[in-house]
Amino acid sequence: MTRIAAGEDPNAVARAAIAGDREALDRLVALLRDDVYHLALRTLGHPADAEDAAQEALIQIITALATFRGDASIRTWAFRIAIRHYMRFRRGRYEALVEDFSSIDRIIEMHDRVPPVSLSEPEASALAEEVKWGCLSAILLALTRDERIAWTLAEVFGLSGAEAADVLEVDAATFRKRLQRAREALTGYMTRTCGLVNENAACRCKRQIPVHIHFDFIGPDKMFFSRHPARGPAKALDPERLRGLLDTERVAEVLRSHPDYAAPERLVERMRAFVAGGGLRALD
Repeated sequence: MTRIAAGEDPNAVARAAIAGDREALDRLVALLRDDVYHLALRTLGHPADAEDAAQEALIQIITALATFRGDASIRTWAFRIAIRHYMRFRRGRYEALVEDFSSIDRIIEMHDRVPPVSLSEPEASALAEEVKWGCLSAILLALTRDERIAWTLAEVFGLSGAEAADVLEVDAATFRKRLQRAREALTGYMTRTCGLVNENAACRCKRQIPVHIHFDFIGPDKMFFSRHPARGPAKALDPERLRGLLDTERVAEVLRSHPDYAAPERLVERMRAFVAGGGLRALD
């Protein structure tokens, strides 16, 4: 899942940046920022929290660049720094709300206790999409952060077990245990609950629109995921194909169906200003 322009060696770009080439530093940030941001979004669950965390992680990556020795890929090295930061990052509103899967159950069960809303079919379809992306993000938040990151590295970024263990600075057995716990928890919960995974499950995205409006998760001016910049369209979910997959594969397919999110323009501009020489003052 590389984000490198054809023919461009990111380690060579990093070496040029370390040598003082400001244009190379700008290119290096451009090579890394979307992956650093996307990992933050999958870890923290909300674009606002992810933007703050990714900005801080990218600054740490830039300021530590002189310590890069080239014994790993610059992407792996940058991921290590970002993940250390994300593990320490404050709990955002949504992460604090989703303590475990029972927290999601309580929100789903509010359907019978909130007033219905009157929507046109186009409005309902648009809001259902936002419910879907927000709910899938919330389900990941029910995992611990280390499980969440392990699952994301394997299932979203496609890292091998050895690569992911190297990024996380743990042994291969520890990584496998985290990934197994994450897969088992997600498979058990979503197979029981999510109508996207199990056509016999009760939860449906359109049915949950009034609940999400009630909690102020979504609205015409709160379409965080549906209107988020992405490097490509969301993956279409083919119900027939999903039915033919094993439970674990089906859950992974649904959770991976998020678009491949790009860093928002606000973050891009701040990092350009930082690289251009404004330092931390450029972020004020």
